[in-house]
Amino acid sequence: MQLTTAELCTLAQGAVHTAVCGRFVTWHRFTEKQLAYYRKTSDFFYTRALASAGIRIECRTDATALSFDFRVKQASARDRYSFDLFVDGVMTDHYAMEGVSAEEGHVFFPLPEGTHRVTLYLPSLFGTELAHFTLTDATMIAPVTKSRRMLLLGDSITQGIDCRYTSQTYANLIADMLDASAVNQGVAGAPFDPAAIDSEIGFSPDIVTVAYGTNDYTKSPDRETMIKNANAFYRRVREAFPDAALFGLLPIWRADANAKPRPVGSFEEAKEIVRAAAEAVGATVLDGDGFVPHLPACFGDGHLHPNDFGFKFYADALFGAMRPYLI
Repeated sequence: MQLTTAELCTLAQGAVHTAVCGRFVTWHRFTEKQLAYYRKTSDFFYTRALASAGIRIECRTDATALSFDFRVKQASARDRYSFDLFVDGVMTDHYAMEGVSAEEGHVFFPLPEGTHRVTLYLPSLFGTELAHFTLTDATMIAPVTKSRRMLLLGDSITQGIDCRYTSQTYANLIADMLDASAVNQGVAGAPFDPAAIDSEIGFSPDIVTVAYGTNDYTKSPDRETMIKNANAFYRRVREAFPDAALFGLLPIWRADANAKPRPVGSFEEAKEIVRAAAEAVGATVLDGDGFVPHLPACFGDGHLHPNDFGFKFYADALFGAMRPYLI
């Protein structure tokens, strides 16, 4: 059964608006207002905002195979992408390519006999368009409803910059652990920027996580600027989503912390700026220092961005830290 665009869109999660170009459909994790803001202010951030991080196609079906045509375009500093397929929570297929900036292709994944929950994770680092999405021999296709709604705000770590299996970013892992329909608005390189927040994203999140600060530590021209931006950002998030459980995640360990003097001060001082801004609006502060082992092997670049191995630690620790505060 080849799904219509409308039918396919009922199965998509992690997006706030949809665009159709000919036979291809793409889902965006930012509103048109947010994309217009990034387009106007920064080509760098706009390109990264077009990545399909956190977007997935999920359903229950008795299909014998899943297939689709795709177009992908690089939307980060990494030239690799993957499609990950899970059946009843178990990864059964992984289609990946490296060393490309744009590509078109076709993917065919067989499915086991019977009715199963099927999840297709779209690339975190590339923009993605799909066409001719087919569930072979399907007699039933039903969307999957989650028990929570979640919004993840952050930088390259939230986007999942050094993860080779797109399903294994901490953002995707924590969404699955919490059974949440999650929108990932992580943008590689981004600092605190209250103007990037849009309260009209089409849903009211039960949970909002904020994971900025490590870029502000390295890029803020002075301590006062970081304090101003962090406080303005947290105030804006609280105003935009007043009913959400708000979590402020302090920056995780980085091997080059304090390697050279920074205008904002030490890495610990930068973390305290984030803590104070989060606490000022009543956010629950979680210290990320112990979320990922302080080992180069846990980082794709050896010092800053967790890899798949590191993200497993991150998600497990984050889930354990968040759980006492969730009903």
